[in-house]
Amino acid sequence: MDVNIRSVLFNNIIREMKAIYENDEFNAQKFIQENEQLYPQEKEQLIIINDDYKLNVLCIHCQSELFAKYSCANCIQQHIIDNFDNWNSGDKIIDTMIKYFQILYSSDPTKIIEWFPYENFKYVVKKAEGGVGSIFIASLSNTIFSWDYYNKKFMRDSQPKKVVLKSLLASNDDEQENFFKEALIHITLAIEVENLISCYGITKDPESGKFMMVLERQDDGDLRSFINNTDIAHTWREIFTLLNDISLGLYEIHKRDMIHKDLHPGNILFSNGIWKICDFGFSEPANKSSEIVGVLPYIAPEVLLERNYTSAADIYSIGIIMWQLITKCNPYGDLKCDNEIQVALEICKGRRPTNDFKLYPDYEKMMKRCWDVNISNRPSASELYNFSKENLQKIFKKEFFIPELGNNFDFLKSTHISDIFQEPKTFSTGIR
Repeated sequence: MDVNIRSVLFNNIIREMKAIYENDEFNAQKFIQENEQLYPQEKEQLIIINDDYKLNVLCIHCQSELFAKYSCANCIQQHIIDNFDNWNSGDKIIDTMIKYFQILYSSDPTKIIEWFPYENFKYVVKKAEGGVGSIFIASLSNTIFSWDYYNKKFMRDSQPKKVVLKSLLASNDDEQENFFKEALIHITLAIEVENLISCYGITKDPESGKFMMVLERQDDGDLRSFINNTDIAHTWREIFTLLNDISLGLYEIHKRDMIHKDLHPGNILFSNGIWKICDFGFSEPANKSSEIVGVLPYIAPEVLLERNYTSAADIYSIGIIMWQLITKCNPYGDLKCDNEIQVALEICKGRRPTNDFKLYPDYEKMMKRCWDVNISNRPSASELYNFSKENLQKIFKKEFFIPELGNNFDFLKSTHISDIFQEPKTFSTGIR
C-alpha cells in the first residue's frame, strides 16, 4: 500500500480512538489490539504512544535512564553539542536559535531542526510571491528520521524529501528581525503541536542573501481546494474531522498566549489524513496589536474597527470557514462588489455570509457564535474542539442521525467575489 495512504489510515484510526476512548485507557488498548486494519508494528507503536511510562533501563553508553526504546536524550544532546563547530549560518542570532531548539528537544530526534547549506537543495522552483514573502519548492535529502542507539549518531533518510522554502520580501532594516520572529514562533509551535506544518530548519539563499525557513511540503491540497471541489458533497464526518483538527491546533496556539491573525482556507493544509494550520507570518503575542492584516472576509469586525487582535479574532475566522464548509461558496459573494472598503463597512455593520437556509441546529448555533459581533459570546478554541469531538464520537458510534448535506446550495454558487478578497495582505480600511 502507498505510504501516504497508509499514513492517512493510521492517523484516522488515532483520531477515532482519541474521540471515543480519550479517558478510557483500557478500552483504548482493546480498540488498538482488535483493529484489523493495523499492522502488528503499528499496534505496538500506538500502545507506546498512549502509555507514558519509564523503561527502568539505563543507557549502555552513559548510564542515563531511558524513556524510550533505543533513544538516550543525554547521548543525543552530547552528539548535538559536539557537532556545533561543524556548521555556521553566518548569523549569531540564527545560530543561537537553532542550537537552543536542538538542545531543548534533543530527546526526540524527529523534532530536531538543523542548519541546511543551500547546496543541499535540489530542483528549487519559485512557486509564489505574496505580500509578505516568497515561496519556493525544493527537494532535500539526508534529513534526520531517527537515532542510531548503538553507534551514537543520527539515522538519515537517503530518499529525497519534498520541502517548502519560505523567505520574507522586506528589504528594510526590519527584515532579519521579522524573519527571526516568524521562525521563532513557527518552530516553537510546530515542534510542540501536531496539527501545525513542521519546520525542519533554516537555510540561506546565497543569491539574494535572504534566510529561509525549511518547511514541510504537502501536495494533498489546501482547504480552499477542498471547498472548491463542487463535484463531491462534504460529509458530516469530513466536516467535523476538519473542525476537530484545526480547532485542536488553534487551541494549542492560544494556550501559549499566541494568536494566528491570518486564518483562511489557503492557510489550512491536508497532510497524511490530518488538517494542519500553516503560515505564522502575522502571528504574535495575544496582547500585542498592530496593523490590519489578512484576507478581508475572515477578518473580525473589531479588528477592522479598532485593530483589536485577540484570540477571539481567530475564532471569528473559523465561523466564516464553517459557513464555507457547508455551502462551498465564497463569503460575501452576494455583495457583487470589488471594493474592499465597502465590504469592510458591511462586515462592521453586522453583515455575515448568507445563512437563510435550514441547517443542523447545533452546527448553525456554533457557527453564529463564532462570528458574533460580541467577542465575549464567541466560543474558545477549546470549546470548539470539544464540540467537534463530541459530534465525531456520535458519528463513530453511529449515533449521529442528521442527514448528509448533498449539493443543496446551488442558489449561492452564482455569486461573485473578486480575487482581491482571497489573498492575504496588509491594508487600511479608513474606518475610524
